[in-house]
Amino acid sequence: MQVRDVMTPSVVTVSREDSAETAAKIMGRHGIGAVPVVSGEEICGILTDRDIVLRCISNGKDPKNCKAEEIMTSSVVKVSPDAPVDQLAKEMCRNQIRRVPVVQEGHLIGMASLCDLSRNACDRDAVQALFDISMP
Repeated sequence: MQVRDVMTPSVVTVSREDSAETAAKIMGRHGIGAVPVVSGEEICGILTDRDIVLRCISNGKDPKNCKAEEIMTSSVVKVSPDAPVDQLAKEMCRNQIRRVPVVQEGHLIGMASLCDLSRNACDRDAVQALFDISMP
């Protein structure tokens, strides 16, 4: 099974200049916990609900004036849609992350989440990765 078989193809993004408040509203509207941050069509980071809380709000920044680029994670782990699911699971485990942008020829075409992986876990590596990702 390949990543394309388990990923979510519709992706909501924010720009580097969007505020943390805007990103939070987008996440709430779509029921998601992370959004890729883009500059044009290129991914330059990922912003999670946790980033907003820990890097913005808890540091006393105003979410209306705090830009996504100020609080995003800029080193983004990405995966190809043609990668095997066990490779996705290993990357998630190795990096202790729950969401991975799926990129083909430099273009964002989907997101693969822990939830996507758990719904489609069909081998021991994937199940083990689910367990390892969840460990502190």
